Amino acid sequence: MGAASIGVLGPLQVVVDGRPVALTARRLRTLLTALALSAGEPVSLDRLATVVWGESPPMDARRAVQLYVARLRRLLGRNLIRAAPGGYVLRVEPDQVDALRFVRLLGRRVAVADPDAERSLLAEALDLWRGEAFADARSTWLDDVEATRLTDLRLAALERRIELDLALRAPVDLVAELQDLTARFPLRERFWEQLMTTLHRAGRRADALAVYQRLHRLLVDEVGIEPGPSVQAVQARILSEDAAPRGVNQLPPAVPDLTGRDTELSIVDRLLAAADTAAHPVLVQVTGPPGAGKSALAVTAAQRARGHFPDGQLYASLRGAGADPLDVLDAFLRALDADRIPDTLSARSSLFRSLVTGRRLLILLDDATSERQVHPLLPAHPGCAVVIISRILLPGLECMDYLRLDALRADKALELFGRIVGPARAAADSDTSREIVELCDRLPLAIRTAGARLAGRPHWPLHALASRLRDDHRRLDELAAGDLAVRTSITTTYTGLPDPIRLAFRRLGMFGWKEFDAALLATLLDVTPCRAEHLAERLVDAQLLDTTTRADGQIRYQIHDLVRLHAREQTEGTR
Repeated sequence: MGAASIGVLGPLQVVVDGRPVALTARRLRTLLTALALSAGEPVSLDRLATVVWGESPPMDARRAVQLYVARLRRLLGRNLIRAAPGGYVLRVEPDQVDALRFVRLLGRRVAVADPDAERSLLAEALDLWRGEAFADARSTWLDDVEATRLTDLRLAALERRIELDLALRAPVDLVAELQDLTARFPLRERFWEQLMTTLHRAGRRADALAVYQRLHRLLVDEVGIEPGPSVQAVQARILSEDAAPRGVNQLPPAVPDLTGRDTELSIVDRLLAAADTAAHPVLVQVTGPPGAGKSALAVTAAQRARGHFPDGQLYASLRGAGADPLDVLDAFLRALDADRIPDTLSARSSLFRSLVTGRRLLILLDDATSERQVHPLLPAHPGCAVVIISRILLPGLECMDYLRLDALRADKALELFGRIVGPARAAADSDTSREIVELCDRLPLAIRTAGARLAGRPHWPLHALASRLRDDHRRLDELAAGDLAVRTSITTTYTGLPDPIRLAFRRLGMFGWKEFDAALLATLLDVTPCRAEHLAERLVDAQLLDTTTRADGQIRYQIHDLVRLHAREQTEGTR
């Protein structure tokens, strides 16, 4: 393929072997544009004639195309355009043509899960545009077909990039950009909606409402229709702001030294920020093994997101299966200044949903155990978000985003340990520090507990605690300090399981297995492999087991040391 680049998203740009080439003849520009849009693929003479002259080409159009191609080859080099059966082919890769690269970048971003990466791809794609498509290549076919298609893709990409900017709180002047876009594309309602949201977030409530009035007049006068429901919903949320209760903030304080969770925290940040523009309430479940720091991360994210929820933040600890949704709703309704509180669960849930409609509330539900427990506490309309902290996966809730926390990376586990015991003390015996965090399974709760014990005993050398933790029979006893206790965290999960699952868990404690498959578990439990797999998967759901898949597709189950020690305690009946 040739060393050339072709730009058609604006005035035609041609660079061959690093040298700009100017095409002064309009039909040469149009012909090269047609070839570039099919880079690497043959284009028939008839198709080229249609692009250049429209539906009424001259009698000698095919001969004229051949002459134009000959002129292009003299200007660009003979090898760049080659004859093909019935036509010609431009010998460049698709990425050497900006329009084709633009479409390919948009296709790549669909498969990207990370919003930051998606925004980068969108920005890269949009930066390829230098003006209107085919700005100096006059062709009815290009204008009516290709320019329309590419412009629609460009506007959709702009809408999505701005949506991500709003969710990511990117430091860009969206107001100026959106004012320009609403002026250039006045019937594109999504831009108006995003402008209203941006102004409102900037504290310019009156300006946001004035934007709605301008759009309303425009659509009624020119098209004879009202703004769509999505724009109306944004207006309703802005108008309802004065009626919302202020100062409701029930969130616990954030953990001051949250460590090693930057990626996870940014994910929750983006999900919660998306409540500004989402068409439904945002639901996020944070799950993970006992001691992974689920509550610490969720509370920190909720505190950081308070600015997105000016109407208040509600919090409830569901205490595993201990909290009754009826009582939780009683507390929520009182916090929202309900005039009266009904007696039944369904009536309280309905009243709660009515009170939060049109308001922007954040709800944090800690230690949930079932969909039945959570469902009555969920809002039904956009503008709200719910963060659910649960030891078990709750798959029965619709439109839920899931975030699973695992053990910390080794370097981050050491960093957390050093923050608690003191960086100098940890660094002075780095080998023992590493051993301690590994004996803690690199779980934040265990590391905090171990660190708290050492912080309260400055006269202890690190190896004094390490030697205690090496003893399997003492480790869980040693990992307790004040309100911090690893055993309690695992016990809470264990006691909430059905009897058959608890029995399987206890049996695992009889052996020192750290990894096994369903067949081995079936032998241990004297059940069928199918039943053993079911029991193991229930323990996976409860975050007491992890899974790994071998190259041959076989699923293996893994158990953390601290969880294994707890299972052995249950077997021995020592606790």
